[in-house]
Amino acid sequence: MAGVYNGDPDVGLANRHGLDFTLRGPALGIAEIGWRRHQQPGATALPGNLKLGAFVLGGTVQAYDTTTTRGGRHGFYLVADQAIARLGSGADGRQLGLFGSLVSAPDQAVSPMPVFFSTGLVVQGPFAGRPQDVLALGVAYGGYSSALRRQQEAEALLDPALLPQVSELTLELSYALQVLPGLVLQPGVQLLIHPGGSPQTPNALALGLNAVVSF
Repeated sequence: MAGVYNGDPDVGLANRHGLDFTLRGPALGIAEIGWRRHQQPGATALPGNLKLGAFVLGGTVQAYDTTTTRGGRHGFYLVADQAIARLGSGADGRQLGLFGSLVSAPDQAVSPMPVFFSTGLVVQGPFAGRPQDVLALGVAYGGYSSALRRQQEAEALLDPALLPQVSELTLELSYALQVLPGLVLQPGVQLLIHPGGSPQTPNALALGLNAVVSF
């Protein structure tokens, strides 16, 4: 799959009531190739998915040192999931799966987060009597640009309230409960380590509830 999109940062201002089709750019191009394993009719092996993609943003981007510019941004991503065990007989779709993703925008002079990855486990039907429920445990990590951090450290000499960004980590546990056909409630809890990326920021606990209605 491939696509080209309008990367104009002002298009979201909606100053033309959502009818701004001028395509001033710069252009954002994305291409992706995917591989689906053991998902054809009659397949008996455990299914999985693999996607590899790349993106390029054109135009000119101001570097963090404020003295140079770069020709846009670029990066790549990898997304994968794989069922690793069936639960029970497997006839009702209950299974244990592993997922992961990696995103890299390697030019640290203009990319705020050059590396991001996530991984975790998903249990489809954790209990025999509730095959449609989903239990998930995930970890996500993002590392900030060293060039951005140097610029922030220089600015912090003038404004001590500025907190240079290093990295942040999120741990999440959620449970999707199918209350009725077409209605899913998903409570979740997140532990945010260094929210916003600064080691000086206290860790935080976030609680949430997601509701999904299908009709």
